[in-house]
Amino acid sequence: MMCTGLQLRVQALSSSGKSGISFDDMQRIKPWFANMLSSTDPFPVFIPSAPTQSSQGLKHELSLREKYQKVYDVPSEVSEALLHNVANVSLADGGEPAGDPNGSKGILLPPVNKPLQRGAKRISFKMEKWGFKDEIAKGLQDAYVTISLVDGKGNIIGRPQDTPTTNNLAGNHVLFNCEVHVQQDIASIPRTSALFFEFKRWKPNKEMVASKAYCFIDWDQLNSLQPGKCALEVYKSPADFSRKTKPSLLSVKPLYLHLIASTQVA
Repeated sequence: MMCTGLQLRVQALSSSGKSGISFDDMQRIKPWFANMLSSTDPFPVFIPSAPTQSSQGLKHELSLREKYQKVYDVPSEVSEALLHNVANVSLADGGEPAGDPNGSKGILLPPVNKPLQRGAKRISFKMEKWGFKDEIAKGLQDAYVTISLVDGKGNIIGRPQDTPTTNNLAGNHVLFNCEVHVQQDIASIPRTSALFFEFKRWKPNKEMVASKAYCFIDWDQLNSLQPGKCALEVYKSPADFSRKTKPSLLSVKPLYLHLIASTQVA
């Protein structure tokens, strides 16, 4: 991101200020750069050497801009300029190609490298596919999943993650094939918490991203989870993070989010 900011400043100098970032804007983001460099957390943004703007990535631009503004306190007009050249952002490192290679790369956090305390456990999931009725699955466009850890009051814990967008189908299933790493070890998560998976897609007729369905797994299930395949029931949106009401199944037809769990135990 810093490299992109400098590239845009060079662009402004070489074009007499007609494009790029102005000197005043660079001055305004000095505290952001300082905060980024002094932070003890890894800055997990990977910027491709030749970034491109894809049509599928366009819908993520607003949500990405909001995340940069909230997490790194970037002025709105500056984040807009930075994101102009960084439509595809990925926090995943390595691994197989995920989702649709022509879509947005999403925002997925890498595995946690911090050593676990004795008896602690971390969980990761390979998100394989999400089932829908045949006619619904065929009409979904630029789908992605937001993964959020929430406490018993419905407050989000840590940073939500977004999978890459995908248009890949196999029968009545939307394919994702990407890795999701829960950043907190199970013992450090409040026991009233749950991990939510929200299925979202682009609605071209309304020019907006909308939630279609959701799943969740509560703390007890996370704590007792064993490595291997698991399937979560699919519920109607909107997601009720507080879980005060009983969720409604999306369909009478059995539909599931298919995951492969892996665990790391100290």
